[in-house]
Amino acid sequence: MHAHFLYSLLKTCHQRRFAIASFVLVFFSSIILTNAWADAKCVSIQDHDNKLGIGAYALGTPKAAVPANLERAPCGTAPSPDEEVCEYFDIDGFAYLVDNKEVIRAEARLGVLTKFGRLPLDLKLGDTRKIVLAKLAAYAKKLNAEDKKTSSPITQLGKGKQYNQSTWATFDCVANSRGVVGSWYLTFDKYGRLVTVGVRLNT
Repeated sequence: MHAHFLYSLLKTCHQRRFAIASFVLVFFSSIILTNAWADAKCVSIQDHDNKLGIGAYALGTPKAAVPANLERAPCGTAPSPDEEVCEYFDIDGFAYLVDNKEVIRAEARLGVLTKFGRLPLDLKLGDTRKIVLAKLAAYAKKLNAEDKKTSSPITQLGKGKQYNQSTWATFDCVANSRGVVGSWYLTFDKYGRLVTVGVRLNT
């Protein structure tokens, strides 16, 4: 239900990167995801080569390293500039939520990501749950071929009761090449289509 609401809200944006509806989407989705993962137990997964990375700017990328010429959505009001959180979009349509220090979330969204945006594990926005599950299974098979001791909560996404839920989340942590740990997630609309792939800091 949440994923459908967010997707519908995004579609109403006349200018997808600067409309007020897009701004509301950023903070509303942040609240939902924060509540969903507040009590999640973190088990670190090492992703040194960033195979699970979203976009060009990894979690923990300093704010100063995010190009100033990226398109920016309206920033939220904050008590002081030090608490300001803004969303930026790169040329491929990846969205980066940035606080006063660093990138705290990276997302790919259906209707915003361009055809040049590449997602991890050969995922494509608009994929059905069944297709996504098959791609995750292929990833698991590759992991086992490379190292039989390797296991990843990513490969457990969509299993059991989680299959029909609007959000698939690892409830674990992925450590990228910067050593920054974050949570990896997928969201689906009411038709079962993949509409968001993202990674965010556990804050």
